[in-house]
Amino acid sequence: MARLRALRSDLIDPTIAVHHGRVVKRTGDGSRSKSRPMKALVLAALLLPPISAAAVSPEDAYLAARDRYIASFKTTASAKDEKAVFARHDKAVRDLEQQLKRIVDPFSASGFPAEGKLNLVSLFPDDIGFGMLDGLVYGEGESAKSIVVTTDSLLDKWLLGRPKGRSKDDIPTSAAAAVKTKDFYAQAVNSDSAAANYGEIPVAAPPGAKFAHAMLSLIGNGPLVPGTPDRIFVALEQGGRVFIVSEKLATRVPPIPACDAAGADATKKADAADSAFMKGGGKNKKLLDQVEKLRNEADAAVCACFAGKVKGTPAFKAAEAQAAAIVAALTGQ
Repeated sequence: MARLRALRSDLIDPTIAVHHGRVVKRTGDGSRSKSRPMKALVLAALLLPPISAAAVSPEDAYLAARDRYIASFKTTASAKDEKAVFARHDKAVRDLEQQLKRIVDPFSASGFPAEGKLNLVSLFPDDIGFGMLDGLVYGEGESAKSIVVTTDSLLDKWLLGRPKGRSKDDIPTSAAAAVKTKDFYAQAVNSDSAAANYGEIPVAAPPGAKFAHAMLSLIGNGPLVPGTPDRIFVALEQGGRVFIVSEKLATRVPPIPACDAAGADATKKADAADSAFMKGGGKNKKLLDQVEKLRNEADAAVCACFAGKVKGTPAFKAAEAQAAAIVAALTGQ
């Protein structure tokens, strides 16, 4: 209403006055005026910017399409319809992939494939690979080298409204904080693997970047702790885009046996709680939660010990250099 009043006082009424017209009705749902040459007034009205909602952004259009597709796959298909459902799924993936390419592309960096594909492994809500980060992946997620490229806002929206069910662990809603957690990489870029955090690798953020973070990690489906990291994750935000690199370590990090026992006390308590849980018929959820909590504490103790002792070793220095080289390659330095 305020905008309409401003338009009337700044444009409509002056135009009527210039052409010696006058307003004869200003009640109800409009106004009427008398003027000899009304063409100018009509033209002025046509030139007015429309009073409507802003156009839907490409990102919002993509997210709306993604959610529609997910909703269409919530119902379990019968065996007879399974082939048709998978064909629809493949078509939906191709459509979403093309939409994201218009949002994220162009991307080119040495050592990565020229063409990216949709990072979403599945649009079926019950699948293990459901709910990954919206972006394009260049290379295979668990291969020697891969990168997921997305935008600031797509990452922020994923962190705020990511589908539940992939893990019970919480991920911070701040992007700069999220990329420092192992659960972010397990849920955002790995379809069916857990990740362990064996220590932060110092890496300098280039000018204009919101954040840059590197982590020693180990991914897999079995026990990851105690173990030895064999991979590096690097997350970089620059120019409105976010780059998440997963790369095998160029230099092997040797094990640190002294850290294996760091979580011994928590592990002993976890084993006792697990035994009590099994003796109770596996029905006491509080005991089960306690087992998980204690095992996480044991893993954290081992990883913290490792992160402290690995610093200063030749392998860690090589990992620092590798992280710096990844950032340099992404920024063209």
